[in-house]
Amino acid sequence: MNNYLIEKIEELQKMNNISIIYACESGSRAYGSNSLNSDFDVRFIYTYSVNDYLRVDKQRDSLVVKLTNTLEMNGWDLFKAMELFSKSNPSLYECLFSPIVYKEIPQIFEELRYLAAESFSLQGLAFHYANLVKSNIKQLKRGHQKPYQQIKTIFQTTRGLLMVHFIFEYYQLPPIRMEKLIKSSTYSIQQKEQLKQIVVVKAKNKNSNFDYKSLLLFLEEEILFLYDRIRLLPVGKKEKHKINEIIWKTLNI
Repeated sequence: MNNYLIEKIEELQKMNNISIIYACESGSRAYGSNSLNSDFDVRFIYTYSVNDYLRVDKQRDSLVVKLTNTLEMNGWDLFKAMELFSKSNPSLYECLFSPIVYKEIPQIFEELRYLAAESFSLQGLAFHYANLVKSNIKQLKRGHQKPYQQIKTIFQTTRGLLMVHFIFEYYQLPPIRMEKLIKSSTYSIQQKEQLKQIVVVKAKNKNSNFDYKSLLLFLEEEILFLYDRIRLLPVGKKEKHKINEIIWKTLNI
């Protein structure tokens, strides 16, 4: 599949007269919870030529390409991506730190990851994942989802809590893979085994007899405990000059 994806990246560049400078996997394959039939969800960052940027007509700042029923590619223009970076955007963060990278300019993206680790708002990220957890818990309590959708929501809720937990424990950007989040958590061995179980159930891609009620209670209690402390986390730094320097370096200006 990697060779196929790289081939499609090259085709996408030619079709849109762009240069794709970064491409990675997101979603379940990046989290390590995918099944054999899971979709490929590719995220990418691209640039236009300097001449194209200096036109009266504004260039598209995002691209969405659905190649097959199981392969979708979503991209941001460099300027859009850097605007998101300056706002500590969670989607961009997960993209930059994806464990599955198909293409990148190492010197540019190593610098971006270093800058993200130094400047991203831990408070902003924690609020994002905590609000996701709270919203999902409400949805699960209503009980209107189909069984597999329910398992997917439980997984996302569990992962969201672990992201917040990691931020509080280490005051660092959390890893993307669920396995690392569970391993680095300070929960008991019994709790970790329960968390691992939801990853296994999610990866099976089918309904199971998994009883999530005790897990849901645990998630709700934990997020209520952590939520009021989020405001104590660092708000991050505005590093617009450094971001601009990376843009100029990328465009060879």
